Amino acid sequence: MRSYLVKVLACALAAIFVVAAFVLSVDAFAIFGSRLIPAERFPHDLRMTTSGDRVIKAIEIARIKDPLDILFAGSSRVAFAFDPRSPLLVTMHTYNAGLNGSQSYETGKVIRYAIDHGPRIRRIVWNIDFEEFFRALTVEADFGQSGFAGAPLALGYARHLLSYEALRKSAAAAAAAAQDGRFLPFVDADGFYIHERSDATKGAMDYPLMPRLRHFYPGYVLAARNRYDELLDAHLADIAATLAYARGRGVDVDVVLMPVHVTRLEVYRLTGLLPLIESWKKRLAQTLSAVAKTNGAGNIRALDFSIITSISTVDFPTRFFLETLHPGPIVGDMIVARLLDRAMPPNMADFGMPLEKAVTPERLAQDRNELHGWEENYPALVAQIETLVAQLNLTMK
Repeated sequence: MRSYLVKVLACALAAIFVVAAFVLSVDAFAIFGSRLIPAERFPHDLRMTTSGDRVIKAIEIARIKDPLDILFAGSSRVAFAFDPRSPLLVTMHTYNAGLNGSQSYETGKVIRYAIDHGPRIRRIVWNIDFEEFFRALTVEADFGQSGFAGAPLALGYARHLLSYEALRKSAAAAAAAAQDGRFLPFVDADGFYIHERSDATKGAMDYPLMPRLRHFYPGYVLAARNRYDELLDAHLADIAATLAYARGRGVDVDVVLMPVHVTRLEVYRLTGLLPLIESWKKRLAQTLSAVAKTNGAGNIRALDFSIITSISTVDFPTRFFLETLHPGPIVGDMIVARLLDRAMPPNMADFGMPLEKAVTPERLAQDRNELHGWEENYPALVAQIETLVAQLNLTMK
Protein backbone atom coordinates (compact mmCIF):
# COMPACT_ATOMS: atom_id res chain seq x y z
CA MET A 1 0.00 0.00 0.00
CA ARG A 2 2.79 2.38 0.90
CA SER A 3 4.56 1.58 -2.35
CA TYR A 4 1.38 2.36 -4.29
CA LEU A 5 0.97 5.74 -2.57
CA VAL A 6 4.59 6.59 -3.26
CA LYS A 7 4.10 5.80 -6.95
CA VAL A 8 0.93 7.89 -7.13
CA LEU A 9 2.66 10.76 -5.41
CA ALA A 10 5.65 10.43 -7.74
CA CYS A 11 3.39 10.49 -10.80
CA ALA A 12 1.55 13.54 -9.48
CA LEU A 13 4.79 15.37 -8.84
CA ALA A 14 6.08 14.42 -12.26
CA ALA A 15 2.90 15.76 -13.88
CA ILE A 16 3.21 19.01 -11.94
CA PHE A 17 6.85 19.27 -12.98
CA VAL A 18 5.98 18.73 -16.65
CA VAL A 19 3.22 21.35 -16.54
CA ALA A 20 5.42 23.85 -14.74
CA ALA A 21 8.30 23.27 -17.16
CA PHE A 22 6.02 23.77 -20.14
CA VAL A 23 4.45 26.94 -18.73
CA LEU A 24 7.88 28.33 -17.86
CA SER A 25 9.25 27.59 -21.32
CA VAL A 26 6.39 29.48 -22.95
CA ASP A 27 6.15 32.18 -20.25
CA ALA A 28 2.98 33.47 -21.88
CA PHE A 29 2.53 36.15 -19.22
CA ALA A 30 6.18 37.33 -19.33
CA ILE A 31 6.58 37.26 -15.56
CA PHE A 32 9.19 34.51 -15.19
CA GLY A 33 11.77 35.60 -17.78
CA SER A 34 12.11 32.01 -18.97
CA ARG A 35 10.54 32.12 -22.45
CA LEU A 36 12.30 29.77 -24.87
CA ILE A 37 10.22 30.60 -27.94
CA PRO A 38 12.34 32.79 -30.27
CA ALA A 39 11.50 36.48 -30.19
CA GLU A 40 10.68 36.49 -33.90
CA ARG A 41 7.82 34.07 -33.17
CA PHE A 42 6.67 35.45 -29.81
CA PRO A 43 8.23 38.88 -29.06
CA HIS A 44 9.66 38.82 -25.55
CA ASP A 45 8.27 42.28 -24.77
CA LEU A 46 4.66 41.14 -25.32
CA ARG A 47 2.49 39.01 -23.08
CA MET A 48 -0.92 37.49 -22.60
CA THR A 49 -3.15 38.38 -19.69
CA THR A 50 -5.77 36.87 -17.40
CA SER A 51 -8.99 38.38 -16.06
CA GLY A 52 -8.58 42.14 -15.63
CA ASP A 53 -4.76 42.06 -15.49
CA ARG A 54 -4.61 43.20 -11.87
CA VAL A 55 -2.59 40.27 -10.55
CA ILE A 56 0.05 40.63 -13.25
CA LYS A 57 0.36 44.40 -13.04
CA ALA A 58 0.84 44.27 -9.27
CA ILE A 59 3.71 41.85 -9.87
CA GLU A 60 5.18 44.00 -12.63
CA ILE A 61 5.10 47.18 -10.53
CA ALA A 62 6.75 45.47 -7.56
CA ARG A 63 9.54 44.17 -9.80
CA ILE A 64 10.51 47.57 -11.18
CA LYS A 65 13.81 48.62 -9.58
CA ASP A 66 14.87 51.80 -11.37
CA PRO A 67 12.99 55.04 -10.57
CA LEU A 68 9.94 55.73 -12.72
CA ASP A 69 9.65 59.09 -14.42
CA ILE A 70 5.90 58.56 -14.90
CA LEU A 71 3.32 56.06 -13.69
CA PHE A 72 0.08 56.23 -15.67
CA ALA A 73 -3.01 55.27 -13.67
CA GLY A 74 -6.69 54.92 -14.45
CA SER A 75 -9.05 52.77 -16.49
CA SER A 76 -8.76 51.21 -19.94
CA ARG A 77 -8.77 54.75 -21.34
CA VAL A 78 -5.30 55.06 -19.82
CA ALA A 79 -4.21 51.54 -20.79
CA PHE A 80 -4.95 52.17 -24.48
CA ALA A 81 -3.68 55.77 -24.68
CA PHE A 82 -0.25 56.01 -23.04
CA ASP A 83 2.42 53.98 -24.80
CA PRO A 84 5.75 53.93 -22.89
CA ARG A 85 7.48 53.04 -26.17
CA SER A 86 6.19 56.02 -28.12
CA PRO A 87 8.86 58.38 -29.50
CA LEU A 88 7.89 60.95 -26.86
CA LEU A 89 8.31 58.56 -23.92
CA VAL A 90 10.94 56.09 -25.11
CA THR A 91 13.78 58.09 -23.54
CA MET A 92 11.99 58.07 -20.18
CA HIS A 93 11.24 55.24 -17.76
CA THR A 94 7.46 54.90 -17.56
CA TYR A 95 4.85 52.24 -16.78
CA ASN A 96 1.18 52.05 -17.74
CA ALA A 97 -0.84 50.83 -14.74
CA GLY A 98 -4.22 51.37 -16.45
CA LEU A 99 -6.76 48.61 -15.77
CA ASN A 100 -9.90 47.60 -17.64
CA GLY A 101 -13.06 48.62 -15.83
CA SER A 102 -11.22 50.49 -13.10
CA GLN A 103 -12.57 53.58 -11.34
CA SER A 104 -11.06 56.15 -9.00
CA TYR A 105 -11.51 54.17 -5.77
CA GLU A 106 -9.63 51.20 -7.17
CA THR A 107 -7.07 53.39 -8.93
CA GLY A 108 -6.36 55.11 -5.63
CA LYS A 109 -5.40 51.74 -4.16
CA VAL A 110 -3.15 51.05 -7.14
CA ILE A 111 -1.42 54.39 -6.66
CA ARG A 112 -0.82 53.78 -2.96
CA TYR A 113 0.52 50.31 -3.70
CA ALA A 114 2.90 51.66 -6.34
CA ILE A 115 4.20 54.33 -3.95
CA ASP A 116 4.71 51.81 -1.12
CA HIS A 117 5.86 48.71 -3.03
CA GLY A 118 7.20 49.92 -6.34
CA PRO A 119 10.21 52.01 -7.32
CA ARG A 120 10.71 55.70 -6.61
CA ILE A 121 8.07 57.50 -8.65
CA ARG A 122 8.65 61.06 -9.81
CA ARG A 123 5.24 61.74 -11.37
CA ILE A 124 1.85 60.05 -11.55
CA VAL A 125 -0.57 60.87 -14.35
CA TRP A 126 -4.05 59.96 -13.10
CA ASN A 127 -7.04 60.10 -15.43
CA ILE A 128 -10.39 60.66 -13.72
CA ASP A 129 -13.69 60.37 -15.61
CA PHE A 130 -17.16 61.75 -14.90
CA GLU A 131 -18.76 58.33 -15.31
CA GLU A 132 -16.74 56.89 -12.43
CA PHE A 133 -18.79 58.93 -9.96
CA PHE A 134 -21.93 56.92 -10.66
CA ARG A 135 -20.27 53.69 -9.56
CA ALA A 136 -20.01 52.41 -6.00
CA LEU A 137 -16.60 52.50 -4.33
CA THR A 138 -15.73 48.91 -5.16
CA VAL A 139 -13.00 46.94 -6.92
CA GLU A 140 -13.13 44.46 -9.79
CA ALA A 141 -13.28 40.71 -9.18
CA ASP A 142 -9.59 39.84 -9.59
CA PHE A 143 -8.40 42.80 -7.51
CA GLY A 144 -8.68 40.81 -4.28
CA GLN A 145 -6.29 38.20 -5.68
CA SER A 146 -3.65 40.80 -6.50
CA GLY A 147 -0.86 42.48 -4.61
CA PHE A 148 -2.90 45.68 -4.78
CA ALA A 149 -5.24 44.15 -2.19
CA GLY A 150 -2.42 42.77 -0.07
CA ALA A 151 -2.40 39.24 -1.49
CA PRO A 152 1.10 37.68 -1.48
CA LEU A 153 2.79 38.06 -4.84
CA ALA A 154 3.86 34.42 -4.57
CA LEU A 155 0.21 33.42 -5.02
CA GLY A 156 0.10 35.49 -8.20
CA TYR A 157 3.15 33.71 -9.53
CA ALA A 158 1.66 30.33 -8.61
CA ARG A 159 -1.62 31.24 -10.30
CA HIS A 160 0.26 31.91 -13.52
CA LEU A 161 2.37 28.79 -13.26
CA LEU A 162 0.20 25.91 -12.08
CA SER A 163 -3.40 26.89 -12.83
CA TYR A 164 -5.53 25.50 -15.63
CA GLU A 165 -5.72 29.01 -17.08
CA ALA A 166 -1.93 29.19 -17.22
CA LEU A 167 -1.73 25.81 -18.97
CA ARG A 168 -4.52 26.67 -21.40
CA LYS A 169 -3.08 30.02 -22.40
CA SER A 170 0.46 28.68 -22.60
CA ALA A 171 -0.73 25.97 -24.98
CA ALA A 172 -2.61 28.53 -27.07
CA ALA A 173 0.43 30.81 -27.23
CA ALA A 174 2.77 27.97 -28.18
CA ALA A 175 0.41 26.72 -30.88
CA ALA A 176 -0.07 30.21 -32.34
CA ALA A 177 3.67 30.87 -32.38
CA ALA A 178 4.30 27.54 -34.12
CA GLN A 179 1.51 27.81 -36.69
CA ASP A 180 1.57 31.49 -37.59
CA GLY A 181 5.27 32.03 -37.17
CA ARG A 182 4.69 35.20 -35.13
CA PHE A 183 2.47 35.48 -32.07
CA LEU A 184 1.44 39.01 -31.16
CA PRO A 185 -0.69 39.36 -28.01
CA PHE A 186 -2.02 42.82 -27.18
CA VAL A 187 -0.23 43.73 -23.90
CA ASP A 188 3.38 44.80 -23.71
CA ALA A 189 5.73 44.49 -20.77
CA ASP A 190 5.25 48.17 -19.91
CA GLY A 191 1.53 47.71 -19.31
CA PHE A 192 0.30 49.31 -22.57
CA TYR A 193 -2.70 47.74 -24.34
CA ILE A 194 -2.38 47.64 -28.14
CA HIS A 195 -5.93 48.24 -29.27
CA GLU A 196 -5.74 46.86 -32.80
CA ARG A 197 -4.67 43.47 -31.44
CA SER A 198 -7.19 43.33 -28.59
CA ASP A 199 -10.56 41.62 -28.38
CA ALA A 200 -12.18 45.04 -28.71
CA THR A 201 -11.63 44.87 -32.48
CA LYS A 202 -13.15 41.41 -32.84
CA GLY A 203 -16.70 40.19 -32.98
CA ALA A 204 -19.92 41.79 -34.16
CA MET A 205 -19.43 45.22 -32.58
CA ASP A 206 -18.44 47.71 -35.25
CA TYR A 207 -16.71 50.14 -32.87
CA PRO A 208 -15.24 52.71 -35.27
CA LEU A 209 -18.54 53.49 -37.00
CA MET A 210 -21.12 55.93 -35.71
CA PRO A 211 -23.56 56.04 -34.08
CA ARG A 212 -23.00 52.55 -32.65
CA LEU A 213 -23.19 54.09 -29.19
CA ARG A 214 -25.18 51.22 -27.72
CA HIS A 215 -21.92 49.38 -27.10
CA PHE A 216 -20.51 52.27 -25.09
CA TYR A 217 -23.66 53.81 -23.69
CA PRO A 218 -23.10 54.20 -19.92
CA GLY A 219 -26.35 52.67 -18.74
CA TYR A 220 -25.09 52.52 -15.16
CA VAL A 221 -24.93 56.31 -15.15
CA LEU A 222 -28.69 56.64 -15.47
CA ALA A 223 -29.27 53.64 -13.22
CA ALA A 224 -27.31 55.25 -10.37
CA ARG A 225 -28.45 58.80 -10.95
CA ASN A 226 -30.39 58.94 -7.70
CA ARG A 227 -27.18 58.10 -5.78
CA TYR A 228 -24.94 60.55 -7.60
CA ASP A 229 -24.67 63.15 -4.81
CA GLU A 230 -23.79 60.50 -2.24
CA LEU A 231 -21.26 58.82 -4.52
CA LEU A 232 -19.76 62.15 -5.57
CA ASP A 233 -18.89 63.06 -1.98
CA ALA A 234 -17.49 59.60 -1.28
CA HIS A 235 -15.34 59.53 -4.42
CA LEU A 236 -13.99 63.03 -3.92
CA ALA A 237 -13.06 62.24 -0.32
CA ASP A 238 -11.21 59.11 -1.41
CA ILE A 239 -9.42 60.94 -4.24
CA ALA A 240 -8.37 63.68 -1.84
CA ALA A 241 -6.97 61.10 0.59
CA THR A 242 -4.95 59.40 -2.15
CA LEU A 243 -3.58 62.69 -3.47
CA ALA A 244 -2.62 63.80 0.04
CA TYR A 245 -0.87 60.45 0.48
CA ALA A 246 1.16 60.98 -2.69
CA ARG A 247 1.87 64.60 -1.85
CA GLY A 248 3.08 63.65 1.61
CA ARG A 249 5.60 61.27 0.04
CA GLY A 250 6.93 63.80 -2.39
CA VAL A 251 5.29 62.37 -5.51
CA ASP A 252 3.93 64.81 -8.10
CA VAL A 253 0.46 63.98 -9.42
CA ASP A 254 -1.09 65.32 -12.60
CA VAL A 255 -4.84 64.70 -12.61
CA VAL A 256 -6.09 64.73 -16.18
CA LEU A 257 -9.55 64.68 -17.70
CA MET A 258 -9.12 62.88 -21.00
CA PRO A 259 -11.24 63.79 -24.02
CA VAL A 260 -14.31 61.89 -25.18
CA HIS A 261 -15.89 62.18 -28.59
CA VAL A 262 -18.59 64.80 -28.93
CA THR A 263 -21.19 62.14 -29.74
CA ARG A 264 -20.88 60.92 -26.15
CA LEU A 265 -21.38 64.46 -24.88
CA GLU A 266 -24.51 64.60 -27.02
CA VAL A 267 -25.82 61.54 -25.17
CA TYR A 268 -25.24 63.38 -21.90
CA ARG A 269 -27.04 66.47 -23.17
CA LEU A 270 -30.05 64.45 -24.26
CA THR A 271 -30.24 62.72 -20.87
CA GLY A 272 -29.90 65.98 -18.95
CA LEU A 273 -26.43 65.27 -17.55
CA LEU A 274 -24.46 68.23 -18.92
CA PRO A 275 -25.20 70.41 -15.86
CA LEU A 276 -23.93 67.57 -13.68
CA ILE A 277 -20.70 67.39 -15.68
CA GLU A 278 -20.13 71.10 -15.15
CA SER A 279 -20.82 70.93 -11.41
CA TRP A 280 -18.64 67.78 -11.15
CA LYS A 281 -15.69 69.59 -12.70
CA LYS A 282 -16.15 72.46 -10.25
CA ARG A 283 -16.26 70.14 -7.24
CA LEU A 284 -13.21 68.26 -8.48
CA ALA A 285 -11.31 71.51 -8.98
CA GLN A 286 -12.20 72.61 -5.43
CA THR A 287 -11.09 69.27 -4.00
CA LEU A 288 -7.73 69.37 -5.78
CA SER A 289 -7.16 72.96 -4.73
CA ALA A 290 -7.70 71.98 -1.10
CA VAL A 291 -5.33 69.02 -1.37
CA ALA A 292 -2.64 71.24 -2.89
CA LYS A 293 -2.59 73.20 0.38
CA THR A 294 -1.90 70.17 2.59
CA ASN A 295 1.54 69.26 3.90
CA GLY A 296 3.94 67.56 1.52
CA ALA A 297 6.49 68.14 -1.20
CA GLY A 298 4.54 66.57 -4.04
CA ASN A 299 2.99 68.95 -6.55
CA ILE A 300 -0.71 68.46 -7.35
CA ARG A 301 -2.20 69.94 -10.49
CA ALA A 302 -5.12 69.20 -12.82
CA LEU A 303 -5.52 69.75 -16.55
CA ASP A 304 -8.76 69.41 -18.46
CA PHE A 305 -8.37 67.86 -21.91
CA SER A 306 -12.08 67.08 -22.16
CA ILE A 307 -13.06 70.55 -23.35
CA ILE A 308 -14.46 70.45 -26.87
CA THR A 309 -11.77 70.86 -29.54
CA SER A 310 -11.29 69.69 -33.12
CA ILE A 311 -10.11 66.37 -31.68
CA SER A 312 -13.48 65.64 -30.10
CA THR A 313 -15.54 66.73 -33.11
CA VAL A 314 -13.63 65.00 -35.91
CA ASP A 315 -15.59 62.52 -38.04
CA PHE A 316 -15.13 58.78 -37.61
CA PRO A 317 -12.95 56.95 -38.43
CA THR A 318 -10.36 59.15 -36.74
CA ARG A 319 -6.76 58.75 -35.69
CA PHE A 320 -7.57 60.44 -32.38
CA PHE A 321 -10.21 58.01 -31.11
CA LEU A 322 -10.36 54.23 -31.17
CA GLU A 323 -14.14 54.60 -30.74
CA THR A 324 -16.43 57.01 -28.92
CA LEU A 325 -14.80 56.61 -25.51
CA HIS A 326 -11.15 55.58 -25.82
CA PRO A 327 -8.60 58.09 -27.14
CA GLY A 328 -5.74 56.58 -29.10
CA PRO A 329 -1.99 56.76 -28.40
CA ILE A 330 -1.58 59.97 -30.38
CA VAL A 331 -3.88 61.68 -27.85
CA GLY A 332 -1.87 60.16 -25.02
CA ASP A 333 1.29 61.64 -26.52
CA MET A 334 -0.40 65.02 -26.87
CA ILE A 335 -1.41 64.97 -23.20
CA VAL A 336 2.12 64.02 -22.10
CA ALA A 337 3.63 66.73 -24.31
CA ARG A 338 1.40 69.35 -22.67
CA LEU A 339 2.21 68.06 -19.19
CA LEU A 340 5.96 68.10 -19.85
CA ASP A 341 5.87 71.33 -21.86
CA ARG A 342 7.24 69.68 -24.99
CA ALA A 343 6.38 70.00 -28.66
CA MET A 344 2.98 68.44 -29.27
CA PRO A 345 2.32 65.92 -32.08
CA PRO A 346 0.29 67.53 -33.68
CA ASN A 347 0.49 71.00 -32.18
CA MET A 348 -2.88 72.27 -30.92
CA ALA A 349 -2.80 75.42 -28.85
CA ASP A 350 -6.33 74.86 -27.48
CA PHE A 351 -5.74 71.30 -26.29
CA GLY A 352 -5.85 71.17 -22.51
CA MET A 353 -6.05 73.88 -19.87
CA PRO A 354 -5.79 74.06 -16.09
CA LEU A 355 -8.98 72.71 -14.56
CA GLU A 356 -9.57 75.88 -12.55
CA LYS A 357 -9.77 77.82 -15.84
CA ALA A 358 -11.93 75.17 -17.51
CA VAL A 359 -14.67 75.63 -14.90
CA THR A 360 -15.06 79.38 -15.29
CA PRO A 361 -18.54 80.46 -16.48
CA GLU A 362 -17.04 81.77 -19.73
CA ARG A 363 -15.29 78.50 -20.58
CA LEU A 364 -18.30 76.36 -19.69
CA ALA A 365 -20.51 78.56 -21.87
CA GLN A 366 -18.02 78.20 -24.72
CA ASP A 367 -18.23 74.42 -24.47
CA ARG A 368 -22.03 74.56 -24.61
CA ASN A 369 -21.82 76.76 -27.70
CA GLU A 370 -19.32 74.39 -29.33
CA LEU A 371 -21.68 71.47 -28.77
CA HIS A 372 -24.61 73.43 -30.18
CA GLY A 373 -22.57 74.31 -33.26
CA TRP A 374 -21.70 70.65 -33.80
CA GLU A 375 -25.39 69.71 -33.52
CA GLU A 376 -26.28 72.21 -36.25
CA ASN A 377 -23.63 70.72 -38.54
CA TYR A 378 -24.71 67.08 -37.97
CA PRO A 379 -28.54 67.06 -37.73
CA ALA A 380 -28.92 63.53 -39.14
CA LEU A 381 -26.43 62.07 -36.66
CA VAL A 382 -28.06 63.94 -33.79
CA ALA A 383 -31.43 62.48 -34.83
CA GLN A 384 -29.96 58.97 -34.80
CA ILE A 385 -28.51 59.50 -31.34
CA GLU A 386 -31.84 60.87 -30.11
CA THR A 387 -33.55 57.70 -31.33
CA LEU A 388 -30.98 55.49 -29.63
CA VAL A 389 -31.22 57.40 -26.34
CA ALA A 390 -35.01 57.12 -26.42
CA GLN A 391 -34.80 53.37 -26.98
CA LEU A 392 -32.30 52.87 -24.17
CA ASN A 393 -34.33 55.00 -21.78
CA LEU A 394 -37.37 52.81 -22.47
CA THR A 395 -35.24 49.71 -21.85
CA MET A 396 -34.18 50.98 -18.45
CA LYS A 397 -37.70 51.68 -17.16
